[in-house]
Amino acid sequence: MIDIGGKKVALIDAHVHIWDVYKGMRYGDIPVKNLGYGKVELNGEIEKLIPSAFADNSVPWEALEGYMDDNGVDKAVVLQNPCYGDQKEYVADVMKKTDRILATLGKLDPRKTDCVAANIDSLVNEYGCSGVKIEVPDVPFWIDDPEHDGMWRKIVEDDLLVFLDLGFGRTKYDWNIERLEKLLHKYPDIRMRLPHLGISQLWDKSQKYPYPELQKTLALFKINKNNLFVDMTAMPFFDEDGEYPDMRNVEILKTVYETIGPDKIIWGSDFPSVLKLRTLRQVIRFVTIQCTFLSDEDKIKILSGNVLRELRLV
Repeated sequence: MIDIGGKKVALIDAHVHIWDVYKGMRYGDIPVKNLGYGKVELNGEIEKLIPSAFADNSVPWEALEGYMDDNGVDKAVVLQNPCYGDQKEYVADVMKKTDRILATLGKLDPRKTDCVAANIDSLVNEYGCSGVKIEVPDVPFWIDDPEHDGMWRKIVEDDLLVFLDLGFGRTKYDWNIERLEKLLHKYPDIRMRLPHLGISQLWDKSQKYPYPELQKTLALFKINKNNLFVDMTAMPFFDEDGEYPDMRNVEILKTVYETIGPDKIIWGSDFPSVLKLRTLRQVIRFVTIQCTFLSDEDKIKILSGNVLRELRLV
C-alpha cells in the first residue's frame, strides 16, 4: 500500500509481464533471438529489450514480486504478448501459487480465423484468462476486416476484456485509428483497454499540445462511454532521451485527464521493460507527486479503483 493524502490505499500495477523462458516473436512470424543480459536480436539488429540484470532474459514471478514488495504494490495484472512469447502455461501455474495476480490477458492471434474461437475458449477455460491481448503489428491484421467479425462477436458475447495495442512504429499495421473507430461503432459496448494511451504516435516529439493524434484516441470515448479504458504504461518511452520527472508526459496526461476525466485512466508500469529508463518508484511518483493537477481522489482511482471497475471486482 502507499500513502495518498495521509491515507493508506491499495496500489495495483495493471500492466506487467512475466515469463520463465524467453521465446519472442515479432511482426508476424519473425523469431527473436535471445542473447541474454537484456539483449535480443531481430532481423540482424541487436536491441536492449529489458535491463541487463535479467541475465538469461527470464523474468519470473519472483522478480516481479520482489519489486512489488519494495515499492508498495499490492496486486498486478499480467499481460501476455508475442514480444515475450507464449507464456499461458507459466502464468496459469503462477496464479495457482499467489493471489497477488488479479487477472491475466492471454495472447491471441486473430489471423488464425479457423480456430480463433477455440483459442479464446482455451485461454479462458484452461488458463484462467479474463480476456485477450492483441498486439496489432505483431499479429498483423486489419482490425475492421469482416473476416474478423466472428472473433469480435465472440469477445462481446462472452463478455471478455480485450487489450488492443495499436503499435509503437510506422508500419502499415501501426496506428490504424480510423479502423478502430469503425470497429467501435460496430461494437460500441465492447470491453476494451488501449495500452500506453493508445500510443497515439506520442513517441513522435513533433506531436505537441493539444496532441492531435492523441485527440483521435480520446474521441473514441464518445463512442464507447462505458467500457473503454486507457492505461498510461510505458510513457517514458515517448521520449527515451527525456529526464524524470518527464514534464512533456505530465502535459500529455493532463490533456487526457481534462478530456476524458479520471475514471477511464489506469496506472501500470509495463514491468520489466520500463526499468531500462525509470525505477518503479519514479513511475509511481509520477502520479503521486509530479501530476499536481490530480486530486487525491483522482490518484486513488487511477492507481487502483479504475482497474477494479474494469475487471468488475467492485
